[in-house]
Amino acid sequence: MQQLEQLKRKKSLRIPDGMAVRWRRPNPGHLNVPQIIKGHEGEFTQNNGVIAYVHEGELYVTPYCRETTKVLKEAGLTKTGNLFVPFSNGDTPHSSAVRKKWDNLRVSDGSATKLAVAPA
Repeated sequence: MQQLEQLKRKKSLRIPDGMAVRWRRPNPGHLNVPQIIKGHEGEFTQNNGVIAYVHEGELYVTPYCRETTKVLKEAGLTKTGNLFVPFSNGDTPHSSAVRKKWDNLRVSDGSATKLAVAPA
């Protein structure tokens, strides 16, 4: 469980309800976290190099790596294919500060690609 707490603190981005997200269109949308996580407590999903997981009623995203999936499984989370994965299909945080944090997580993990970064 200590490894999961470390993953949440150091290598993940917590997604708050209502977070503004920029898709490939000019106006941002907002994430409805309660709707996204409903029925997914203790689950994780991977899509396009991003893992989303739900733990203790919170939604997190982190760059994909095998070690992360191992930590999640050892903490008792179950892999599923039904959880929406923010920032895995060209969408990015609308806030420049949050976008910078997400980009830093991806770069430090080696998973950043030019194609996945939307313009500011």
